[in-house]
Amino acid sequence: MTSGKRIPRASPHGDLLCHGQSGSLRPHRALGRGGKIIHRDEQTGRAHYTYAAIEKNLDFFVRRVRSWLNLAAKPNRDKKIVIMFWNHTPGKQNIGATYLNVFRSLEKIIARLRAEGYTIEGDLPGEEEIKELILSAGRNIGSWAPGELDDLLARGRAVRIPMGQYRQWYEPWIPDTAASSKRIGAARKRARS
Repeated sequence: MTSGKRIPRASPHGDLLCHGQSGSLRPHRALGRGGKIIHRDEQTGRAHYTYAAIEKNLDFFVRRVRSWLNLAAKPNRDKKIVIMFWNHTPGKQNIGATYLNVFRSLEKIIARLRAEGYTIEGDLPGEEEIKELILSAGRNIGSWAPGELDDLLARGRAVRIPMGQYRQWYEPWIPDTAASSKRIGAARKRARS
């Protein structure tokens, strides 16, 4: 970088591609090219532009940072944590991660959370208990496995959510849910025929 008047080349990449390094779940684009050329490199002819703030993104980002700061200040015993794991593709025994023993790792994570003051009631589950819980109630089941979903539901540990409740939760987050659902349904029908 030869000019102090522009954003370093790595910044847009960091904003979009490396957001996980800062603990973010998604990129936060705060600036956009304003369109006005402020400098043209004499050797390369490359133009350098002004940048303008994207107000709604900045407002969202500020709210998110405030939430992170509030969370950091809250005692661990008062925090609520969700531990997510990925079960893809749907199957019977495929809870895994690249070079990671999911069940043993969860056992260690839960023990560490308790040691660091998070509220975890009851006895800590061991690796085998975690494995049994996930395989009996916490995995995806493919439509190609007839009877498997019925078996999982018969164990009584899986939570069933009525479709109406699911739609109440889901639809506010998707702008045109009805139209989107119709397109998906139509595509599925075409795929079957």
